[in-house]
Amino acid sequence: MSLLGSAWFLLLSPLNFSGADLSQQIPPPRFPLSEAPPATLNSAPASSVALGDLVIVFDETTLAEAQKQIKLGRIDNRGDASESSFWLCYSISGSGSQEQIWLLSHGGGDDHVIDGVAARISSTPVTANSCPELPAAFQPVRLNNKIWLRSPATEIRKQFGKPSLQRGAWLHYESERELLNDPRAKDWGADKLYEIGELSVRIRAGKVIELWATVLVSD
Repeated sequence: MSLLGSAWFLLLSPLNFSGADLSQQIPPPRFPLSEAPPATLNSAPASSVALGDLVIVFDETTLAEAQKQIKLGRIDNRGDASESSFWLCYSISGSGSQEQIWLLSHGGGDDHVIDGVAARISSTPVTANSCPELPAAFQPVRLNNKIWLRSPATEIRKQFGKPSLQRGAWLHYESERELLNDPRAKDWGADKLYEIGELSVRIRAGKVIELWATVLVSD
């Protein structure tokens, strides 16, 4: 099975914008790896993210559905056709810092199904037009595994054990499982489909300051 050239290619593709674009929208940060680490988990380390009581299920909830519930935000995009990336950006302001959150959708199709989330702590605030403040009703934000920004690294290791890969300040956890009898296999002309789960966290002073969590489907 080749991960690069399909779902992982989209995740690893750089998101570079011109200065004019940056004045209008805040793209997600670049994914910290250039290739997928070997999978060491049997199930995805994160399968959803909760914004208050709103649960965003990866590989199920669409960007339009999330936008409709939150009643705020603009769906932005980069790239064309199968190499396109779409997202919603939101901010949570705090004392001296700001959380920036991206709901992510990669690949073609009109539904723009959310396949993950990226988030980071930033000392540089962004404008409401580029990444609006997430309403209080949709806070706090947490992955279904309870991990989020400012979570202690010890809690992550307690849940998932040794990382699939550790590089610098980043811990990466990777999962892979076959999706048996998934109807999309026929639609895609594939013999088998696999679910690739990923959780990557950047640690500073023992706590998470940036994270990625995705569930991607590949042949």
